[in-house]
Amino acid sequence: MKSYKWHANAEIIRVIDGDSFKAKLDLGWRVFVEAVVRLADLNAPELDTAAGLAAGARLKELLPTGAQILVISTRIDKYGRAAAFIRMPDGSDLGALLVAEGHAVGCNDRLEPRPYRGPPETQDGRALGTLDLAHAHNARMHINATGDLPLDARGPDGPQDV
Repeated sequence: MKSYKWHANAEIIRVIDGDSFKAKLDLGWRVFVEAVVRLADLNAPELDTAAGLAAGARLKELLPTGAQILVISTRIDKYGRAAAFIRMPDGSDLGALLVAEGHAVGCNDRLEPRPYRGPPETQDGRALGTLDLAHAHNARMHINATGDLPLDARGPDGPQDV
């Protein structure tokens, strides 16, 4: 089983192609960073093909500007992008959806085909990222690895005394 390195709530800035996008990541305590994210363990066709254009268009439908997601990073790829699994607000796995719809295929780090495995699990076996993203975003909380406890004590107006 792969272990994750970090995860963060994020807001979509723009889709780049069928398997990458730019997002504003919430690192907690009002610290944000913009980063390019590549979907981990899958590959979409390149934009210079009809299939690539369709994959990019579908990703734009699924991740419109301003959409809220959970980014579960496993590594930084050779181009400096965060390789990550994406949990949608309903808890579904974005990569699994793209594979099921035929817009992407599972692969390893060298882009060799293999079945898509999805995001890593927490130590207690629950799927990482099964949390209420809308609540987390509205409460401005950064969620820990099990998805059930805040890492800081911020309320809607900033840090709170605890």
